[in-house]
Amino acid sequence: YYMGDTDRRGPTDFINQVLPVVATCVPIVIALVVLCVLLRGIWLDRKHSAKREHIPTKEDFALFDELPLSYSVYHVTHAEHSELYDAEIIYVNHRFIELGEIAEKAALGHHVRELYPYIGEEWYEYAKRAALDGETIEHVYTDPLSGQKFHFKVWQVVCPGYCATTYQEA
Repeated sequence: YYMGDTDRRGPTDFINQVLPVVATCVPIVIALVVLCVLLRGIWLDRKHSAKREHIPTKEDFALFDELPLSYSVYHVTHAEHSELYDAEIIYVNHRFIELGEIAEKAALGHHVRELYPYIGEEWYEYAKRAALDGETIEHVYTDPLSGQKFHFKVWQVVCPGYCATTYQEA
């Protein structure tokens, strides 16, 4: 068509016909490249921040081993197949073991609902509020089995989702 003998068109006619198509496609391609670069940057940032998040271990709390009051750390989560909250025991000190009358190995990695099924729902509510909302809560807690009263304090530690508690005889 452009080279036919009947219609003599020059290179400027060809450029004038192609220019609107190029002018439309180039900005679209540039926008797609910029969008891909931004999305990749967001993805990499999330990937690196997930690696930076520290999951606490027993060694992180070794400083609290010799406290004269009961100290324990929990990871607060939803209980399976329920709206109820539960708490996995991450750390306990020697005083917690004495008061709870349970061996350290039997406590670590287990859930509170599993080990202490008699604890009231208010304990879980306090743990949830501390771990997820960052509140510090103090309360007088009465052990339902022994009737003994304890000054109970719970607050967020390390990062959201984790809380520490102390018990001291009231």
